[in-house]
Amino acid sequence: MQVFLDLGILSIAFWLAFLFRFEFRIPFAWTQSALLAWPYVIALEYVVLVAFGVPRFSWRYVSMRETVRIALAVAAATVVMTLGWFTLIDHAVAGQLALPLGVIAMNSVLAMVALVGIRATRRMWGEQRDRRRRDAGEVAERVLLIGAGQAGLMVAKEIDGRPDLGLKAVGFVDDDKLKIGTQIAGLSV
Repeated sequence: MQVFLDLGILSIAFWLAFLFRFEFRIPFAWTQSALLAWPYVIALEYVVLVAFGVPRFSWRYVSMRETVRIALAVAAATVVMTLGWFTLIDHAVAGQLALPLGVIAMNSVLAMVALVGIRATRRMWGEQRDRRRRDAGEVAERVLLIGAGQAGLMVAKEIDGRPDLGLKAVGFVDDDKLKIGTQIAGLSV
């Protein structure tokens, strides 16, 4: 499903770029060029997204790191299309694949915003759903943390400060005999 959404987003960005470039009146000659170039542009953009690992990202947990990778992938595809423009523009038959530079620029911005936007929307929807479940009184899942060191303490504090996670830390398990029977952050070891 994510692949089809990405391809749909890239297609919408492509056609919106043409519509914006020609103020919603695409000349017939450019319509033919757009129809001819469309599958190549979408294929190029998606191949670059795959090369940058974008389809492997979990939409539910998208962050700035993934946003930067998406931006780099879109930028790389834009560079390839721009270089293609300079290469193809002087060739009669291949020149029909050359897109206006304004379309290439708008396409890259629209694709970037839309690819990040749909992922951010998915993340917000998931977090909202988790909050609704928590607010509806669903019982938090009880968890036992392995390791009562610094990392375990950080995890316990994160769980305590994030009720939207739906987790409740109930204790630690640790192999340090000196910690057994003690309490750390209010949790028994």
